[in-house]
Amino acid sequence: MSVCQSWSVLVCPGLSCTASLLPLYLSSRGDPVRPEGFPALRAHSSVWGKPESVGVPEQRGETWRSSSSLGHTGQQSYCRHGKTWCNLSLGSGICHRITEAADCVIKKILSSQPGKILDIKDVFNCYTGDVISRYVFGQSMGFIDQEGWTPNFATWVKSFLQSAYMMRHNVVARKLAQYIPLMADYMGEDIATVMKQMNVVIPGYIQAALDDPDNGRVFAEVLQNKSLPDQYKDMFHLSGEGFNFLLAGTETTAAILTVITHHLLAQPAIYKRLMQTLGDTSSSTPEWSHLENNPYFWAIVQESLRIMPGVSHRSARIARDEDLHYKNAAGDIVHIIPRGTPIGMSSVINHMDPSLFHDPEAFKPERWLLEDGSPNHKLKNYLLAFGRGSRACISEKLANCEIYTLAVRMASRVIPRATLHEPGNPAEHFKYDHDMIVLQTKNGPISCKISIC
Repeated sequence: MSVCQSWSVLVCPGLSCTASLLPLYLSSRGDPVRPEGFPALRAHSSVWGKPESVGVPEQRGETWRSSSSLGHTGQQSYCRHGKTWCNLSLGSGICHRITEAADCVIKKILSSQPGKILDIKDVFNCYTGDVISRYVFGQSMGFIDQEGWTPNFATWVKSFLQSAYMMRHNVVARKLAQYIPLMADYMGEDIATVMKQMNVVIPGYIQAALDDPDNGRVFAEVLQNKSLPDQYKDMFHLSGEGFNFLLAGTETTAAILTVITHHLLAQPAIYKRLMQTLGDTSSSTPEWSHLENNPYFWAIVQESLRIMPGVSHRSARIARDEDLHYKNAAGDIVHIIPRGTPIGMSSVINHMDPSLFHDPEAFKPERWLLEDGSPNHKLKNYLLAFGRGSRACISEKLANCEIYTLAVRMASRVIPRATLHEPGNPAEHFKYDHDMIVLQTKNGPISCKISIC
């Protein structure tokens, strides 16, 4: 079972059911094609240029490790295939292209019609969609280059996210989901669109990557790698992984950037202090590796990750070989959880625990700083935005690079010219109400509407 399949069984079992009929759907639809209105595949985008090489996993017993640099920290992230671990690397070439993409986003925002209200989250979804597609497929999906900010990948998978409750708790719905690919054209535009992304468009990008190994990045190198069993190299598995990469790498990072933008506009004191710590950025913008070493900037990002974790659904685990002994904080209650029992916890439980984070609903970057102004790294032990252990996010460094790179440009160039348009109680804008894989408020998905003067 692939990562996408195992993840989807836990989160939205219908995805694996749907993926099981992928070959049938493709055979009935013909070869993967680009739908109308979808940006053309480009071997060398004006934004991204020619890709740098990605570290090819090398087998070391049961562990894969990257043969190339992971960036300035040297930290590793892993993605588990059964008993095998694989690594995705982040090199300076990707960081450079993320910088170019961020500059294009800022230029496009500032060229917006004066006074026109736009949802900045759509902007960020275009940015993150192009970044993750470029990283995974070797070519961006062209969201930044299109005339507006929609459609983007997040708008296409909205119907998928809305099905999370039904697929998680309704056995009949999960059984029926296997027929969705065959009936997609008759189930409404939303379902038809997401099925086309999963079963036609994404396989098309993967095939293009496989046909051009020098430009294909992740999937081209996966196919060439002899350590990975052939059973994981067919289009069935690769398409599931491709959809999972895009789903995990767009909405999540875009939501963090949305929270940062909102609070820089809504709380002038935070914005003023940030700009004081950054100094003059008019002539040149610091690299993201330097920005994350800025204590107050780091604190803003950590607080945003706490307020808006990447995913808010229960992160399911099963201890197959041992009983779990759960003891409460006081130590006077012990529960034995039998081996093989599915368990799960939402990151929101930790992030909104007042015993860990005083006044948890308030946005307070200062909580992440010690009295001398240095980072309080111990507090990060309670942050679950990127997950933990074997299921931790495999692209945490990529997400951080995206966040710091674009956030500093938003702060220095966009925020001074932006006006926040947010009706209602500001405290409700990002308050957790329910989850559809990602956090939802009472009004649905988060948003942040601004205009440029």
